[in-house]
Formats: sequence, structure tokens, C-alpha cells
Amino acid sequence: MPSVFKTELNFAGIKLRNPLILLSGTAGYGKELGEIIDLSRLGGLICKTITLLPRKGNPPPRTAETASGLVNSIGLENSGLKAFIKEVAPYVKNLPLPVLASIAGDKKELARMAKELEETGLAGLELNLSCPNVSGGSFNPVSPADLYVTIKAVRQSVKMPV
Repeated sequence: MPSVFKTELNFAGIKLRNPLILLSGTAGYGKELGEIIDLSRLGGLICKTITLLPRKGNPPPRTAETASGLVNSIGLENSGLKAFIKEVAPYVKNLPLPVLASIAGDKKELARMAKELEETGLAGLELNLSCPNVSGGSFNPVSPADLYVTIKAVRQSVKMPV
């Protein structure tokens, strides 16, 4: 029986089947959950955050149970932009849903990464501008003026949704 509800939507120029999006960090790069759930039932996927260069992330322990749930401090562990483009992008661009990359770095790194990622055919980008669990307490300055300049630099470097 067909659904009586319309769940499709347009988010930042990206057509989503429904509003259910797996957020950055919760699903790795899609491969991790692709064997467990039917990814085609989702509206979209935002990949785990990547940085220009590989990062080892924080030392263990990285998780702690609390009375309210689980706290994590991974520290943006990832293999870097080159590895993402070579190993992950070919997989995610063939998934049956829009996939966005989450990127972190300074203004110049973000603009460079955005340009290179635009060529992979991803649906868009998420800018991770405030990860609190990296050295120094935040990956980027988070004053409104700094955020504006950073986002503007990335948006001017690509045509894809940011």
C-alpha cells in the first residue's frame, strides 16, 4: 500500500527522499551500516568528518558511560582527504541516497578540501567548525565574524551546497 504522506523535501538544493539523515560521526562512511540497514530507506547520509591530513584522534579511553547515556571524545580520527577521495568517495557516490562529506580545518584547508571534494560527485558539504574534543578545545575559532569569513570562503570556492 503506498504511503499517504509526502516525505520528500529539498534541503539546501539537495533532494531528499525523507528527512531522516544519518549525521556525521554516527554512521562512519556508510560502509559500516550498509550491511546492517537498508540505506535506501534513508533521506541522506553525512560522512564522518575528514581533515586535510590524517589524524590519529584522541588517545583511549574515548568513550564513557554516564547515567544519561554515552559520552565520546574521538578527536576527529580519520585517514585524511586523499584517502577519502581514493577509498571512500567511489563507494559513497554509488549509494542510493544523497551523501554529504563533513570537513574540518582552517579557512584555507576547508576551501581546498571543498574544491577537491566537489569533483567526487558528493551531494554537498557539512562544515565541522566546532568540534570540542580536539586539542585546544575547538578545531576552529568560533566567533561570529570568523565563522562568517570561513563559511564565505568555502561557499565561494564551490558550487555544491554547503
